[in-house]
Parts: sequence; structure tokens; C-alpha cells
Amino acid sequence: MENRRTSKGKQKIEMKKITKDEDLRVTFSKRRSGIYKKASELCILCDTDIGLVIFSPSGKPYSFASPNMRSVSDRLFKRDLPPDLNQVMMEAQRADRIIGLVQELNHLKLRHEVEEERGKRLHEMLAARTEKGWWESPIDDLGKEEVRVLIDWFDEMKVKTSNRLVEIGSIEAPSSSSIAPNPGSMGPPSTGQ
Repeated sequence: MENRRTSKGKQKIEMKKITKDEDLRVTFSKRRSGIYKKASELCILCDTDIGLVIFSPSGKPYSFASPNMRSVSDRLFKRDLPPDLNQVMMEAQRADRIIGLVQELNHLKLRHEVEEERGKRLHEMLAARTEKGWWESPIDDLGKEEVRVLIDWFDEMKVKTSNRLVEIGSIEAPSSSSIAPNPGSMGPPSTGQ
């Protein structure tokens, strides 16, 4: 049986004016945010000043500037105005904040990669455990919390199986002490915690 994709996937778009209004608005919005992202990356990577003005198809202006539109336009028209101390301080704080956010983003990406790798390892462990019975798998790979979950599961199963045996009349109702976990029973030994 073949699996066929129902979507067209990523395709090359012919460069011509979009005629449908809704498609035009969606494309403008997506492309505008892409240009902003590229401009922001250029500012951060190359320590550049950028001023960008875009008018939407309906005539609404959108702008992006780093550090701000006034300083960019002053540089463009070569106006040598004395730097505003407040503006300089704000730009320094903004640059520090951007650097901090980029570092935080990189840290989160690294954590995400670590968690993805951990998920892959857990999936591989699960696949290895399902190839043979889970009861045959070594418990040496389990962590403290996993062992506790396993013990709780065994305790719950012991109670359920005892209750089921009582239901079908195979044995008399067990006393509460015979249902409690027991270090000498068939279940895993008590962790003592």
C-alpha cells in the first residue's frame, strides 16, 4: 500500500502580482515578518543601523528601524546632531537585552536538543523492552522515580488480582496485611523510602 501526500508541499512561486485580495494580505503579512526577521538578524550579527519602511497594498505604512528611525534618517541625510544621552543609554540597554535574549534562545535550543535526544533514548529503551516482555527487561537502567512507579504499579496489581480472585470465588478474601507490599513477596523489594 502506498502512502501518498495530500498536500503540494513547498513549491516555487512564480513572481507575478497576486490577484486574490485574501491571498495578497496573507502573503504580505508573512513576507513582511520575514523581512523584519532578516533585518533584525542583520542588525545583531553585523552591528548595523537599519531603517525600513513598507507600505501595505492598502497603503498602511509599516516600519522597522534599529536603533531607531530618527538616528537612521539623521545618518542618511548626514545630519551631525549631538547624540542624545538618553537615546544612547536606551540603545545600550536594548543591545544588552537583545544579547541576553539571543543567549537565552540558544540555551533553550540546546535544552530542546538535549530533551529530544533523551526522548529518542527513551523510545529506543521502550522499543527494546517491547521486543521481549517488559518483565524480562533489566531494571538497572531505571531511575529512582521509574522504580517507584513500578513498585506502585506492582502493589496496585497485587490488590486487583487478589480482588479478582475473591470475585470469581477462587480464594477467600485476603486480610489487609496479606495485600500490603512485602519484602519477601514476588514483587520488587521495598526501597525503604
